[in-house]
Parts: sequence; C-alpha cells; structure tokens
Amino acid sequence: IILLGLSGYLLYESKKASADGRVLIWNLSAKMILEKPIGGFSYGGFEQAYNIFQAEYFKNHPKNETEIQNASHTLMAYNEYIENTIEGGLIGGGFFISFLLLILFASGHYLRGLYTTKVIEKQSPDTFLLISSALGVLALLFMSFVNFTITAVPIMCIFIFYAALITNISSAKSKVLSLPKPFQYLIGSLFLFAGSYLSYRTLIAAQDQIKIKRAVSLAEGQDYKRSLSLLQTIPINKRVPENFH
Repeated sequence: IILLGLSGYLLYESKKASADGRVLIWNLSAKMILEKPIGGFSYGGFEQAYNIFQAEYFKNHPKNETEIQNASHTLMAYNEYIENTIEGGLIGGGFFISFLLLILFASGHYLRGLYTTKVIEKQSPDTFLLISSALGVLALLFMSFVNFTITAVPIMCIFIFYAALITNISSAKSKVLSLPKPFQYLIGSLFLFAGSYLSYRTLIAAQDQIKIKRAVSLAEGQDYKRSLSLLQTIPINKRVPENFH
C-alpha cells in the first residue's frame, strides 16, 4: 500500500498539470450527470456538451484562477465510466459497467469450477487463455478510470477479442452460468430494448450529421440562408460534429 501510494504521488508530481486538468474535467462532468441523469447528452456528444457546459460554468461562477489555468478545449472525459454516463445517462453507464462485470463474472465462475466441479480440466489450454483474457479485461477496467480505452480502436479491438474468448470458453465448458428461463428472457429483453434504443439514437445522430454535411456544402457555395435554416432544424444537444461549428 505504501509503495502504491508513493508511486501515485510520484506520477502525480511528474504530470501535475495534466492530473489537475483531469480533476477539473471530472468535477464538471459530475455536475453534467446531475443535470441529465437519465438520458444523458447523447452518444458522441461529450465534446460539444462538455465544452459548452464548461463555458457556462466559468460564466456563472466566481473566477477561480487554478480552474481557469487547468481549463482547455476538452475532447474526452479521461474516464470511460463518466463519459459513458454523460452520453448515455445512468442507463447507458449502467449497461457499460454491467457488461464489464459480466465478463469478469463469467471468468470467475469458470475458474471456481476448477475446484468445485470436474467439468473443467485444470491444465487445459483454455484455462490459460481465459486467465490471460480476464487479466486483460481487468487491466482495461482499471485503466478506464483515468484514461480513454474503448474510444481507442486498437484497445477496443483487443477488448472484444478478450471478451469473445472468455464468453466462448466459459459458456462451452462451464454449466454454473446457466440461468432459469425467465431470467434468460428478462435479460434478453433488456438487451434487446437497450440495443433498439441505442440504434434509434445512432440513426438520429447519423441523420443530423448528414444535415450538417449538407449545410457545410451550401455554405461553401455561399448559400448561407439555406445553410443556416438547415442547421436550425438540428436540436441544440445534437449539434455535436466539429463541422457544425
């Protein structure tokens, strides 16, 4: 514990400005979650929503020189749990956290089967693969507290690979994860609802981006009146892409 504390302090001192900047981001992000706790600010909308919120915060609150120095144009929350909750609300953030925990839960049940059942062989190559994958997911889980992970394509691809391995191995050889039929239908229905809702939100966002692209094209052709009229049809909380600005 002492070694971890000392390491944390040295890391903080070595990148103090960056660490203080992230503290400000997390502080304002918490206020954003309280403002829209259920539905959030829409997926892909963190950058635009946060920077507007930050500007309003400094406009309406007493000036704090330390916070002003740490403030800048922010692209991400540097915390996947916070960013997912801001974009998808408590529902989206809850599904993200639940998915990670379910993957680890599956790993734990499989490994416990090494000692409680004879279904799994202790020296099986699958056991090594599952332990390695679970450690990878665990590393991502902790890294997500202080940095972006799933928004980085290489890391996301590795995570999907680990999750697929764990799911395949645990479901194929371990019977301890089987649930009663009603629970299976309930969980399936929840994921179906969540998937449909997120698909709908994504479709709306795609339509708005098409409008923005069209408006940019009109503006480049000096048809500013039609360009502005098209942009005004987009709800304020959907004006995410940098092209809009």
